[in-house]
Amino acid sequence: MYIPRISYCPVSIYNVHQAPGNTFGTPFVIVVKNGERLSSVIEKIQSRLSVPEKEFDKWKFAIVQAIQVLKYYSEEEDDPILFSHFFLNPSRGITFPRMGTPWFGLEHSQ
Repeated sequence: MYIPRISYCPVSIYNVHQAPGNTFGTPFVIVVKNGERLSSVIEKIQSRLSVPEKEFDKWKFAIVQAIQVLKYYSEEEDDPILFSHFFLNPSRGITFPRMGTPWFGLEHSQ
């Protein structure tokens, strides 16, 4: 069976307060390119939310599955975002977040 190579993917974004299970606000989706740098993804998120840079700099970014953080990202590292972080089985396609498929969490520190 042929599985097409995916280069862009929608990724769900949730706002989180202190713990991954404490989401708030309205989740949204951004399109991410496989291997896109964290700095580029952060720019997309900041632009979408229209958050001042001073406030946005205090937030943490993480890949979350259910209520467990799989990976924290550091802006200093500027890691690539890989689709393998978001899909347990790429041949199944996109599944609903918070039901097992990892999602991107914005942790607000206040």
